[in-house]
Amino acid sequence: MVKIAILKGLAPALCRTKNVKPLKRMTYMNLYKKLILILEFLKTAKIGLLFRKKTMKKIILPLFCILALCSCSDKKEGDWDDNIQLSTKTVEFNASGDSATITTKGSGWWITDFTVDSNTYDVLSEISSETGSYSIKKDCFTVERRNKNTLFVKAETNPLNVKRIMTIGLEAGDYFDRVTITQKAKSK
Repeated sequence: MVKIAILKGLAPALCRTKNVKPLKRMTYMNLYKKLILILEFLKTAKIGLLFRKKTMKKIILPLFCILALCSCSDKKEGDWDDNIQLSTKTVEFNASGDSATITTKGSGWWITDFTVDSNTYDVLSEISSETGSYSIKKDCFTVERRNKNTLFVKAETNPLNVKRIMTIGLEAGDYFDRVTITQKAKSK
């Protein structure tokens, strides 16, 4: 019979390693528990053949390696991929007024807010995210969702001697993104 104690010492040793991230430590502990359950089952089922040293090296060790490789992942639970896929995230406008059309590959997004310099506008109360298109006019900017794949932004003339910065917040499910628009200062 093989000593399960050798395997019982393996996973806790991996989990105490300083180089292993906490999320991977949990994965190793879950893997360790599954392996011990399998070994305990095999032991109680009196399958003596598997517990010979040569057979164990051929079966259990590769099984453990396969389980270890399949269970590792760097992606955290709850992470969403970019499902908006903006054509650009930064735009520069002229001081005399300008506009830009930004396209998206995703279609289930909506505008959550936008800021002009330090003024933040929460626009969710003003629009219905279920409609395909809507227009929001605030301060010196107009922001439109023209269709499910088009965001249009227009700025009036910048009368200030400093550049104006506007950011537009977009959301699709649990994925958030921003478009930053910089408008040049007026010429002196």
